[in-house]
Amino acid sequence: MNDKVMVAGAGKSGIAAAKLLLETGGTVLLYDSNEKLDTEKVLAEFPENAKITLKLGELEKPDFAGIQICVMSPGIDLETPFVKLLTDNKVQLWSEIELGYQVAKGQLVAVTGTNGKTTTVTLTGQIMKNAFEDAFTVGKADAVLAASLFHFGEISIGELKQYLESKQIPVRHLYD
Repeated sequence: MNDKVMVAGAGKSGIAAAKLLLETGGTVLLYDSNEKLDTEKVLAEFPENAKITLKLGELEKPDFAGIQICVMSPGIDLETPFVKLLTDNKVQLWSEIELGYQVAKGQLVAVTGTNGKTTTVTLTGQIMKNAFEDAFTVGKADAVLAASLFHFGEISIGELKQYLESKQIPVRHLYD
């Protein structure tokens, strides 16, 4: 993505989303309504030459000029005033799952659950690496991207499967 994209939320998942966007060549506006966050600490998460702007506190229209997409961290209430400001100005709201889908360059295997994700990802990853030389895994802190959506009830696993199927991504149904 070579566009300028806003990421709402400067916590673990927001930082992970911002890093992913930067790795794809994008420019990021990282926004958090908590004006008391330590700017230096947040920006220390990124390389010194990263194309990132950090905005804390109240968001105003000039702050997101030229932005067409905002990746929402899962803990953000979609009824907050800044979200209305974005949608009123035709900014698309993406979940972190949508971001992952948009930047994925191959087949995707998502592992979710409460216990055993690390073991399952490690074993599945090794199997895939044995079969495909360009396979890789993403886990631990990056798993926040999907896991927190389920934890906070933003989306159910069934809804995610329906969405993935609508994008022609094969999904395995265990009890069909």
